[in-house]
Amino acid sequence: MPAVIARLRLLPVLLLSALLAVPAAAQTQTISLIKITGSRRFTSQAIVHASGLRVGGPFSPALARQAVNRLTATGAFTHISYTFFPSGAGVGIQMQLQDAAQFAPAEFDNFVWFTPAQLNAALEKAIPLYDGQLPAYGGGLADQIVLRLRAMLAARGVHATVQYIASIGGAGRGPEVQFSIVGLRIPVAAITFPGAAAALRPRLEATVRSELGSNFSWEVAQGWALGPSRAVYLRRGYLAVQLGPPRVTLLPGAAPRVDVALPVRPGPVYHLAALALASPPQLPPAAVAKRFAAAVPAADRQPGAVANPVALQRGVAALVHLYHLHGFFAAHAVLHPTLHKMGALVTYRLAAFPGPQYAMGKLVLEGWPQSVTQRLRRLWKLAPGQPYNGIYARHFLITAITAIRAQAVFTVTADPRTRTMDVAIRPGA
Repeated sequence: MPAVIARLRLLPVLLLSALLAVPAAAQTQTISLIKITGSRRFTSQAIVHASGLRVGGPFSPALARQAVNRLTATGAFTHISYTFFPSGAGVGIQMQLQDAAQFAPAEFDNFVWFTPAQLNAALEKAIPLYDGQLPAYGGGLADQIVLRLRAMLAARGVHATVQYIASIGGAGRGPEVQFSIVGLRIPVAAITFPGAAAALRPRLEATVRSELGSNFSWEVAQGWALGPSRAVYLRRGYLAVQLGPPRVTLLPGAAPRVDVALPVRPGPVYHLAALALASPPQLPPAAVAKRFAAAVPAADRQPGAVANPVALQRGVAALVHLYHLHGFFAAHAVLHPTLHKMGALVTYRLAAFPGPQYAMGKLVLEGWPQSVTQRLRRLWKLAPGQPYNGIYARHFLITAITAIRAQAVFTVTADPRTRTMDVAIRPGA
C-alpha cells in the first residue's frame, strides 16, 4: 500500500456582507436569483444543489449561512464568500468560491456487489459535487460517500463498516482516496484466465494458487495481472499481452465468496530484432557486455530469438550490480523496447545511469570493547579512497558480526560534496 496522509479538514475563510439597501422585510422573501462564480471544477447547478438553496425557495441570512457551511463541510472549496441583494420581487445571492487545490480519484477496494462503474454512477447521482474524484485528503465529501456506500450495502442486506484512506500514491501512481469494507471476510474461491491457451492455464493458475482463500481486494487482484501471471506470457514473447481488468462474480450463499476472472488477450509473439547496450564512459564497454552476457543465456540474446524481457532483466540487474561494485551506489538501468508491429519484432536498448562515483571515506567503530574494535578494523578491507563497494559492505556486516557474535547497527552516510561514504558500525540493542 502506498504511503497514508492523515485526514484533516481545511476550512475556508467566510466573508458575510449584506447590502444595507436590503430591508429587514427581505429576510422573509424568496430567492429570485443565485449566481455562482470562481469555481472551475464544478457547474453552478451542482454547487447550488449541494448548497441546499433553490430559486423560489425561502430566503433568510440564517439559511444563507447554513448553505455556505454545507459547502464548506464538503472540503471541495478553500474559500467561499457571498453577498445578497434586492433582485426583482425577491433576493439575489451571489457566491464566489475557490476550488480545493488537489483532487484525487475514488477507488473502491472490495465492494463485490457492485462494479466500479455502478458505484460511480450511483454516487454521482446522489452526491452533487462528486464526479469520480474528491478532495485528495478526503474530508466531508468522503464522509458523504461513506454514508451512501453503507446505504447501498444495507439495501443488499449487508451491514458493514465502511472506511476510507487518503494516500499520496507511489510507484507511478498518483494520490487516491480508497474506500473499503472492514471487518467482513470475502474469500477468493477461484481465479481463472479466460482467453488463455489451454497449455498455459496450469502455469497461470500456479502463479496465483497461494491467493485462493485470501480476502478479496480489487487492488491486490489488479496486481495479479501485473506480476507473475503476466511474466508467464512475457517469457514467451507476448509483449503486448493484456491481462484483466479483473471480473468478479459473487457466488450464491449466506457468506460472501467470489470467483475472480483475469481475461487474457495475448496478442502476437514478438521476436528479437536487435539488442543494443548503451554503455556510459565510466566503465569499459567490454566489461559491461561481458557482465550482461554472463547473466543472460545466449539463446535469449540472439536476433531472431523469441523475445524474453524477463531474461533480459536479469542482465539489467547484473549491470547495476557491476556499477555498485565500482562505487556508483545510486546506479540504475532501464531496458527500452521498441515494438515493430509489422513483423512482430522488438528492438531493445539498454541504458545505464551510473550517477556520481563515491569513494570509501571513514570507518567509524564506536561503543565496542577495544579488542572488538581492533578485530573489526583488521577484517575491514575497503581502504579510504577506494571506490565504495556497497555489496562488500553488506557482506562484511554479515560475516564480521558472525565472527564477533554480537548485534550491530550499520550506518552508511553519503557526503555529496566530497563524494565519499562513511561507514559506522555500532553495537546494537
